[in-house]
Amino acid sequence: MDQRVNAVLDNLFQGDDSFIRLIAKREVSLTPGEVRQSLQRADVRVTFPAMINVEISDKSDPNFSKKGAVPVKMKKAKSGSRVTLESIISAGLIAAPFRLEVTFKKQYYEAEVQADGTIIYQGTTYNSPSLAGNAVVATVGRTTCNGWMFWNFTDTDGELKLLDELRKAFRAL
Repeated sequence: MDQRVNAVLDNLFQGDDSFIRLIAKREVSLTPGEVRQSLQRADVRVTFPAMINVEISDKSDPNFSKKGAVPVKMKKAKSGSRVTLESIISAGLIAAPFRLEVTFKKQYYEAEVQADGTIIYQGTTYNSPSLAGNAVVATVGRTTCNGWMFWNFTDTDGELKLLDELRKAFRAL
């Protein structure tokens, strides 16, 4: 059930304009374009706790039994944890500020990562590489991108590498 709800939510934020129209309808002072721009800057996460099925019995009443699913707190393994630019900078893998760049649809774009891990692109601050990348791809009508696989940075040897290489290096620590 949670996976199906999560898939619907992903679709609402990544390509389905019905969510944008709903917000614009409820807040008439905003155009659909303004809502879309705002959602591209938003860092929205919905998480679902792991569920296990249990049977609860009251030992004092032999006829009492209750079955159901209950949430269980599970700790994510480091390899599956969300990695942020702030954590990469704090780990000393790269010094801030540093430049991100990409050539997309034959156009060159650049942004700057700040010490707190935020990204400034065209004067707007974004909280993740994907949100900043979404602002770039929106110029050609696309709605989303994976910012870790979109942006490049220059490493200490002067080589241009995918930002995802920094994330992999952090996970290997």
